[in-house]
Amino acid sequence: MLKFVFLFLTASQLLFAESKKCDLDKYQKSLDEVQTLELNFDQYVNEKYYSSGVIYLKKPDKMLIDYNKGEINSIILINGNVITYYDKDLEQFSHLPKKNLPIYEVLKNKIKLSDLQIIKCEKIGNSYQINFLHKDDFFNGEFAFSFDLIDFSLKKISSMQNNEIIALNLKILNKNTEISDKKFIIKNNNL
Repeated sequence: MLKFVFLFLTASQLLFAESKKCDLDKYQKSLDEVQTLELNFDQYVNEKYYSSGVIYLKKPDKMLIDYNKGEINSIILINGNVITYYDKDLEQFSHLPKKNLPIYEVLKNKIKLSDLQIIKCEKIGNSYQINFLHKDDFFNGEFAFSFDLIDFSLKKISSMQNNEIIALNLKILNKNTEISDKKFIIKNNNL
């Protein structure tokens, strides 16, 4: 189950790629302009299992993923160097050592799209998709970021690994608006 929840979770060392053939500048600029972000997401695993929720991002080091419908009922919180996983059904907390999350690292500008091991870039319908490979202790496989062709915003994140396809469809609610630091605190009433 953690594999589904931690779609974003991957560890270090993204390799440099031959990305010269890809048109990355306008998509990178769109990501660079983000300071805060609130978005809804729908997550599908192998087009069968469905979950949805909201993601909050505040640069440079805060991210909250709140699953609130479907197969997964949990919260993932990154606040500085700590990842907290809270299972709402079991009312249990887990604290994990910080790993690098591709989408989180790209959004907070720690890595650039051109740093990814890109295997292809292509226009698909109204999107521009950038596929890249990633290998670490937790995830091995192909990932994809899909951007809107009109406003260049990130619209979809996909992971293809171990015969599983995990897709997150994103809908931006607010960009560069104030998000309180209190949003990135989960209280453990058992302490």
